[in-house]
Amino acid sequence: MLVNNPHVARFTGFDVFAPYVDWCRFFGEIHGDRFRFHHLDVRTARYNPDGTLTCETARFPADDGDVDLIYAASLFTHLYPDDARAYMREMHRVLKVSGLAMVSFHDRPLAGEGFSGTEHRADYETAYFADLLTEAGFDMVEDIGAPVHLVGHDWGA
Repeated sequence: MLVNNPHVARFTGFDVFAPYVDWCRFFGEIHGDRFRFHHLDVRTARYNPDGTLTCETARFPADDGDVDLIYAASLFTHLYPDDARAYMREMHRVLKVSGLAMVSFHDRPLAGEGFSGTEHRADYETAYFADLLTEAGFDMVEDIGAPVHLVGHDWGA
């Protein structure tokens, strides 16, 4: 468990669905500043229809190059490609050069399609998803089915 792991100095979580964030905030109340949870007020038809931001305008609650590990479980499983691109750019911005990102995505799009789906379930063909990651500055180093492991990036690019 993260709260008992001595290697977790700081955990920052965020979501567009405010009830999930509110539920998690008790960790911060119990463990002080070590666990922080933020509501990203991103507009989505399904999860936050009154949101004030788009995926393109949202900024993750972290400084440039400040994050060691990104764990994005069931994020890209709900994002259209343009929104996925925006979030991948933000991941790239906040991740340390030596950092690691582990992400999951559904990989069963309609036959012959790179992407198919909705916010309820978004599916990406693996090579298409890998191309999106490359565009954002990542290299897919291992596809283990779930999640995908990514390595840092070249800040000089």
